[in-house]
Amino acid sequence: MDLTHTLVSSIFLETHSEIYSLAKEFNQLKTSYQTSNDYELEFKEKLETEESPSENVELSDVQDNKKMKDNEEIQQFDNQIITPLQIETFQRIFAQHPIEENNEEPEVNEQLTTLLDQQEKDAFFLTLRTLICCKTKKCLTKIDHEFAFQTFDNIRKLSKTEYNMVILGMLHIMARGKETQYLTVKYTFNNSEICEKAFQTIYSLSAKKWKTIRSHYQVNGIKPIVHALSGRRSYHALSFSTILNVLTFIINYANCHGLPSP
Repeated sequence: MDLTHTLVSSIFLETHSEIYSLAKEFNQLKTSYQTSNDYELEFKEKLETEESPSENVELSDVQDNKKMKDNEEIQQFDNQIITPLQIETFQRIFAQHPIEENNEEPEVNEQLTTLLDQQEKDAFFLTLRTLICCKTKKCLTKIDHEFAFQTFDNIRKLSKTEYNMVILGMLHIMARGKETQYLTVKYTFNNSEICEKAFQTIYSLSAKKWKTIRSHYQVNGIKPIVHALSGRRSYHALSFSTILNVLTFIINYANCHGLPSP
């Protein structure tokens, strides 16, 4: 930082006296981090020399290098972008067929998985201790937190169909009376009566999801919830050829421009 620069007037310096201390600290940083290693300085100068174009290089040489680079990119475009095995895999995904797992893939880092599981467990326990579920504020304090987490963890490992059937079965058991049009529910967990908010927390139920399941139960009872397009492709779905063209473009663009892998 040059304090003698013409833009740094005496009036400005008098008004902002902290500039002196900033300049002093900046010079200290330069002294601390500026290298004194002769080898490093020599290596840096060598890199700068190699990276900077020489003044004696003719224009034709630069043009030849550019042509070679363009030819390499064109050659990459001419190469096969997606292998037949990849196309077959994409086709199976498009047709909603199960994909066989590759056992040769590296195993998941067990230490990281254990750490994440513990963090999730701690977060769930914190929710049980701090959540204000209802006026009594005692629904989540009187239950076994360890058993509640086991239920929470197991319920999240179920498939969507299995999850819906479990909640429908519990709703059928907890419903009061046989009249489903005006549904009233006595919420329980491990033989303890709890409120609706506590029930949703333990069973990982959002308000929207719980409302949907209740509405289905009022009309259909414990009949499984089946999506209207289950097993079929949407009427607005793209064709496989269009999807393959998009995938080809993305992979080709990534190969040419060096996009990092996820």
